[in-house]
Amino acid sequence: MRYTQVSQQLIEELANLVMKGQSITLLAPRYGGKRHVMKRVRERLEELGQTSIVRLKLLGEKPLLIEQELKEKLLQEIRNAGIEVPGRVDDPFDAIEAHAKATGKRVILLVSNIDAIAHNLTRRLLEHFRSLVQKERLTVVLSGESDFVELVHGPNSDFNCSENFFLQGHTEEDFRVFLNQYNKALSITLDKPEEIQSHFWLRTGGSTYLVRPLIIEVIEKAARNGDVITARKLTMKDFERMPSSKNIPGNYWTQLCRHATRVVALDQDCWPPLRQLISKGQVKVEDNKPTQLEWAGIAVREGDYLKFASEMMENYARSHYTNLHWGDLYGRNGRWED
Repeated sequence: MRYTQVSQQLIEELANLVMKGQSITLLAPRYGGKRHVMKRVRERLEELGQTSIVRLKLLGEKPLLIEQELKEKLLQEIRNAGIEVPGRVDDPFDAIEAHAKATGKRVILLVSNIDAIAHNLTRRLLEHFRSLVQKERLTVVLSGESDFVELVHGPNSDFNCSENFFLQGHTEEDFRVFLNQYNKALSITLDKPEEIQSHFWLRTGGSTYLVRPLIIEVIEKAARNGDVITARKLTMKDFERMPSSKNIPGNYWTQLCRHATRVVALDQDCWPPLRQLISKGQVKVEDNKPTQLEWAGIAVREGDYLKFASEMMENYARSHYTNLHWGDLYGRNGRWED
């Protein structure tokens, strides 16, 4: 498992791996940038001349419950990618094999949220992938936000990927590109943009998801005061005026970290390391497997230690997980002596 930040260098590396026929996995907590990275990898592959690229999104309004529904969706995405499917073929994996055989090139399949479907469907899908990859007909990029590593890595896995990447926010350089695009879309002009961008990067840990409430907080304040957000340049003072009691955007306090709160509540094993992280600022990890604190987006890995993923996540953890809240968690699980 490789723990890494999102950067243009990473995008180049991922695209080169795929060009060499190596299948990879992108892992990250919810809103951790998987879709963004997948999009950039696809664009880079297209720049490199790849045309047989199929995009399969498994997280949608209608859940896929049976294998036939999954096959029908994949077959439609194959057609949407411009790959000709013979009239007699109704199996997507036969269509992929036929196209790769006819063109002499592997089909590249980008699969988002592989963990959004039932476990048995995931295993069946991976079995099909393994067969086509072994025949050099297919290269796969998988993404997910839960721990399915054992399905794609190791001697007992259904399908072995060449590399597994766990995303830990964006590098500051990459983060600046995102902020510039965001500001352009909102017609916002920053005074001393590099200083403000560095402030955002430090507060969010390079999480583009956490940027949104910071900016919206300023926009909502302008709206309440009857100001026009584009009438002047925004300064550092505009973004430093956060609620002192919580130190994260007030309007998003209960919503911003809902997923993290749910992940922690459901896994009692992560409570002791979280309490240690809050008290000491770091926790030593024993192996290379992602922990629940990383899946929750609360912590990131630096060498052999977990540290808070960002200033905002640290503020959330310290203000939310009080002695009263810990007592409630342990009590609801019948652990009165703890």
